[in-house]
Amino acid sequence: MTRETSIAVYRDLEASGALSRLRLLVAADIAEHGPTTQAETSIRLQAIRGGRANYKDSYQQRFAELQAMMVIEAVGERTCSVTKKNCIEWDLTGRMPIEREKKMTRVESERAACYQIANDVAEDTSRPEEHRRVALEIARRIIERVA
Repeated sequence: MTRETSIAVYRDLEASGALSRLRLLVAADIAEHGPTTQAETSIRLQAIRGGRANYKDSYQQRFAELQAMMVIEAVGERTCSVTKKNCIEWDLTGRMPIEREKKMTRVESERAACYQIANDVAEDTSRPEEHRRVALEIARRIIERVA
């Protein structure tokens, strides 16, 4: 039996457009069948999507993302009908997603590291002026190359 509050939460999530397609599929399954385990959701969604093997891992990764966004939460433990092991049950929280911090790209990360090194060298008064000037020039060249 579907819970009315879960359906309302799911409709709000869908209308907001704040979740990607796969996250929304997982949230829809939890709304309809929750509380549920990761394996149970994965099996149901695999059946809907034609049973592609790569979807199992993809769906299970969405649980961690949805938990980080505070859309779902662990509500208990029980024996999973798929794995026959003691597993965590997940359910919707009723909250809208919290924006996750965007990860830096490799280039952004390298550039930030170069800026940090350049600042550290510039502020290090224990080094001779000539050493600081050369280190700053090297950092500038690296930053140009990274960009």
